Amino acid sequence: MEDVARICSYNPSKIFGLWPQKGMIEVGSDADLVLVDLERSVEVRAKYLHSHSDYSPYEGFKIKGWPVITICGGHVVYKDGRTFHDEKKGRYLSRKGSPEIWFKNGESPRS
Repeated sequence: MEDVARICSYNPSKIFGLWPQKGMIEVGSDADLVLVDLERSVEVRAKYLHSHSDYSPYEGFKIKGWPVITICGGHVVYKDGRTFHDEKKGRYLSRKGSPEIWFKNGESPRS
């Protein structure tokens, strides 16, 4: 589980210059939490994904592990297939990271 947290949260927050505001659960950080039932098996359907799209490239895939609760800003916004939000609560965070770190050996398409 530590690898999942590092790959999906910590590393991207560092790359995009958003750490420590994002990417960790600490006082003063902005953490959105997703609780996953690791034993729940689901066949993916676009209608389960709460997207504006009516399809998913993962349609029909059988997977094990499914989100059951999402908490954003201390509020439950998703639970057991239902969403609970009436307005967008996100805020823009300016990134501090350099795009140069996205390329190997510091090479940039501008070079």
